[in-house]
Amino acid sequence: MGFGKGVFTAIWIFACLAAPTCAIAELLPRAVLIIDESASDSPFGRRFREQVHSTLDAETAQRYAIYAESLDFGHFSGSDYDAALRSYFNNKYRNKPISMIVALGSNTLKFVSRIRADMWSTVPIVFVTFDDAPATRSTIPSNATGMIALRRFQDLVKSAQQLVPNLARIVLVGESLERQPLRSNYQQEVQQLAKDLNVIDLTNLPIGEVKKLVAVLPNDAAIVYIPIYNDETGISHNPGEALRAIADVANRPIVVDSETLIGQGGTGGLVMSAEELGREAGRRISRILNGERASNIPIAVKDFTKPVFDARMLNRWGVSETALPIGSDLRFREFNVWELYRWWIVAIAVVIPTQSLIIAWLFYERRRRHVAERESHQHLLK
Repeated sequence: MGFGKGVFTAIWIFACLAAPTCAIAELLPRAVLIIDESASDSPFGRRFREQVHSTLDAETAQRYAIYAESLDFGHFSGSDYDAALRSYFNNKYRNKPISMIVALGSNTLKFVSRIRADMWSTVPIVFVTFDDAPATRSTIPSNATGMIALRRFQDLVKSAQQLVPNLARIVLVGESLERQPLRSNYQQEVQQLAKDLNVIDLTNLPIGEVKKLVAVLPNDAAIVYIPIYNDETGISHNPGEALRAIADVANRPIVVDSETLIGQGGTGGLVMSAEELGREAGRRISRILNGERASNIPIAVKDFTKPVFDARMLNRWGVSETALPIGSDLRFREFNVWELYRWWIVAIAVVIPTQSLIIAWLFYERRRRHVAERESHQHLLK
């Protein structure tokens, strides 16, 4: 009997001690780690994270915290860099419980898969990749869900054909295709397209040389810009600033594949929407935070592109809006007086003549009445 009481007392004491710990654990926010393979100042990655945050605020009652890391594969690569990243993540998050990992990009997913056993073997993953090739699907780890967002180089060519009807050359400007974040499939696609289309490769050249070459292109050419992070001289670049520098001197329209490049010199094209990706990723994260298993949420293969164009650039190159896909989103459109004040003009055109008629009728009635009164007065005098 004494032994039983002792066991009961021990269990009761343990429960009392554990209860506050459990309660505190329940109050702690769930930590969501977003890892992006592009640079920390990437507008695409920033908009993606912002949309994830907004979607979680709207769709989950669970308390959460977001941590963000950028692998910056556009500027850095190699086995030494990979080892440095692994050491960094191990040291930074060793004592930080992570509830979920969001991997933006195929190379991020591969990196997370490599280091997962070290720290996060049971943590669910929500991924966004841009290549539906079998090799990509083979890297998807267990306890993961996500989206394969279709991003095709062929879409850039289609957009170029809409801007340049007699297109015969694609002038490719940007970082080396081997080091392009979020575009791992482009290299193979360009090699296939080069068999049927004249592809002039200006990737990885110094900006100064690129500017000279794009200023003297033939009329049957269009420029395809993919982000520039480094050139062959080792100089680092901001992709948006590099695009603006090239657009200032280019003599042909520039096709882009990201919504964040519209307004920086790119004429437009079928562009990837970071907001749509972030919204879809946020919904999946919310479902997992609310209790679903990642492995029970089907992987989606979806087109997140939409036709977006800079109206100022269309005017610059003399491209008619009728040449664009139906439903195209025109940004930075400069409206004329009729477009800005159409209803005011219509109202004035209707109101002023109507008022003039009313005033004329009133004058006529006044004069007729005056004549009638005078005739009546003269009749009385007789």
